Amino acid sequence: MTDFIVPRIFEPLRLLAKTLIPLFGLVSALTSFSAQAGIILDSTPEASLTFPKGDGYVGFDTHYRLSDQFFDSSGSLTSTFPDGGTERFHDVQFTIESAYGLTNELTIWLNFPLAYRMETDLLRVDTFGLGDVRAGVHYRFWGGPEEVPEMAFGVFGKFPSGGTAIGFSDPTRGVEPDLPLGDGSLDLTPIFLAKQHLARTFSLEEAVSYTFRFDSLVEYLRTDPVSQTAPDGTIYSLPVGNLEIDWGDEVDLRLRLAWKFLPPLTLAGEGHYFYRRSTELRGFALSVINGSLAATPASTSLSSGYVVSVRPSLLWEFGKEWALRVAAEIPLKGESYPNIPLVESLVGNAYQCEVRHAF
Repeated sequence: MTDFIVPRIFEPLRLLAKTLIPLFGLVSALTSFSAQAGIILDSTPEASLTFPKGDGYVGFDTHYRLSDQFFDSSGSLTSTFPDGGTERFHDVQFTIESAYGLTNELTIWLNFPLAYRMETDLLRVDTFGLGDVRAGVHYRFWGGPEEVPEMAFGVFGKFPSGGTAIGFSDPTRGVEPDLPLGDGSLDLTPIFLAKQHLARTFSLEEAVSYTFRFDSLVEYLRTDPVSQTAPDGTIYSLPVGNLEIDWGDEVDLRLRLAWKFLPPLTLAGEGHYFYRRSTELRGFALSVINGSLAATPASTSLSSGYVVSVRPSLLWEFGKEWALRVAAEIPLKGESYPNIPLVESLVGNAYQCEVRHAF
């Protein structure tokens, strides 16, 4: 296997992130199961699923999560892996979001994240840089503002723009400890959305999506192969260099009820179900045969997993152009999630603060 080194983000940017983090108190989660439909469903009861032609918004979204637990194969929430190890993550994500109506029925959007990750139990390392960029489009094919029902179909992609390297310190090679800011996977997600305007002040929204996750060749470890134990008890090794990984396709279901109880204030509650199919790691097992080094193809399959969570939120509109949202995502139940420690953070409550400017 070749050794592919992911360039590090400039040190001043990392220091800037560490300076800015304490300034943001209410923020949300850096998780693969929390960011996929929020840009579409987070609207007021009277709003449409798409923007009118020429309208849109630019938003600055800050996410934070402290996580040190996981759901094991029996569905229990625990902080100790089967091998006795523990991990503790602080994840912060600063995201610039933008959406624009190309027509009254067709809206495009872009999600550009800067991520900061810190792990304090095992690696004791922090990393700052570009995360995985998302972009998408959705088309309203039925209904319109304040019509029942309103339906739209969309598709978005996640691009592997975030670094994937995990590394322990190796001064002889000039390698510093590192954490991945992306998972290395190119994803394609079709999504179906529906919205029922129940009254002038109430709405019910649904989103169903399926994510195709394409096999990826990514670098996780720069130095020192590491044996890991997944939440389901499977023991596997992350080798130095490149590793082929199939994350397993994902299903995402959301149901959101919104109530505009005062002209500028909207209270919402969202239920969320996330499921991932089995993940497969493909690499090589190295051995010495008759004095020669031999590499034998080897693979490890990790079990499928799911998470059920709720997300209360409050939106405050001030003026016609500005809005502020605070929210929290709280995991309630799950099984075998997450399944690749270090590459993914663990389970914990997530907090969000977002400011949007409409144009």
